[in-house]
Amino acid sequence: MIALTSRDIVAAEAHYHASCYRNYTRNKEDSNENEEEKVTDEFILYHKVEGEAYQELFEYIREDIIPNKRIIPVTSLTTKLESLMLSGGVNLLKDSTKKNMHRRLKSELGGAVEIFSDDKGKLLMVPCCVSLKDVVLENQNLHRELKLWKAKSTDINKIIDQTSSHIRTAIKKDMIFTPWPYHPSDVATHIAIPNELQRFLVGLLTGDTTSTTNKSQRTAILVESFSQDMIYAVTRGQYKPPKHFLLPYAVKALTGNTEVIRILNKFGHGVSYDQLEENDTALCLQKLAMGFNQRAVLPLSIKPMSSQILHGII
Repeated sequence: MIALTSRDIVAAEAHYHASCYRNYTRNKEDSNENEEEKVTDEFILYHKVEGEAYQELFEYIREDIIPNKRIIPVTSLTTKLESLMLSGGVNLLKDSTKKNMHRRLKSELGGAVEIFSDDKGKLLMVPCCVSLKDVVLENQNLHRELKLWKAKSTDINKIIDQTSSHIRTAIKKDMIFTPWPYHPSDVATHIAIPNELQRFLVGLLTGDTTSTTNKSQRTAILVESFSQDMIYAVTRGQYKPPKHFLLPYAVKALTGNTEVIRILNKFGHGVSYDQLEENDTALCLQKLAMGFNQRAVLPLSIKPMSSQILHGII
């Protein structure tokens, strides 16, 4: 057997630890190099796609916008550049690209275009070939067109009359008589509102008739409430929306004050107290008629137990 001295053991340990250190640092350096290469590749790809997209954008401006004397917002050019870069393989447009749009346009197109802010602070790009004569003629055309539209809408009262008549017809067309008696637990809180009435109310509340499909919560609640009031008023109470029964029932249950219910009825926000009492009486008589052969009359939500179960409990 070969005897190992302490010097040999120490040398072997040092060789082992040195090799481990080399392997550890080599892996770390390799990973850093891979990350740097990846970042560099993405940087090169982004700027390559950006350059190609800008070239296509400049061609579009020179071949379409300038010859046709089109005045266009710079934001629409940014959107077009973004779509070109997305199609080229870039996932997201950097903020620096958006910020440098104005500078790139001016440096590339030079005196062929003018870029300035409009009355709302948004940048516009105007081809320099648009002359003063073109602006004056376009302004005159717009004035004539505006004058024609004003002439068509001079009789505002006639427009209001036609609108109110059209909405009234739409409400009465969709009217369904309310069943009697009226059970509060069977009532859905939402109703089908005629499109004409809904569009009118959204335009009245927001000033934007295009937002009928994307209303805020406040607008949706007000449209629902006002619609039910209008439908109740137009049909003279023949169609009773959920609000006009549930609100008086809630006031009756919470306060028991009949005067508040009568005030709500006078303002068209609910049925009268007498109608509530008549409805309750009709519900009671209906239940009594249904349970004529039963020893005890139970609410509709409670079912009578069978005799076998009853005897088993007893």
